[in-house]
Amino acid sequence: MSLPEDATRAPRRVLSGLAWFCVAVLGAAAAGGIALHRGESISSLWFIAAAICIYALGYRFYSAFIAARVLCLDPTRATPAERLNDGRDFVPTDKWIVFGHHFAA
Repeated sequence: MSLPEDATRAPRRVLSGLAWFCVAVLGAAAAGGIALHRGESISSLWFIAAAICIYALGYRFYSAFIAARVLCLDPTRATPAERLNDGRDFVPTDKWIVFGHHFAA
């Protein structure tokens, strides 16, 4: 007898929410440490922690909004390589091959 899918998903959802809350608190603490520091020098660790937390939160929560509402991305839309396949300039290629060509060029 196995548990329903919702029963196994709920603890993961709570842990995920708690982890993102901790990232937000760490980012706020780092930004607050930068803003409230009154000395001449400040550790670069505060800047790195604040930047990483802000980027992670933006990627996690804002990227879905940008993809769905602003850019209106459609995964079923044909790419130019599929529409204009001529065997020379436009050829459908695996993403890892294209990734390798990006760094080889």
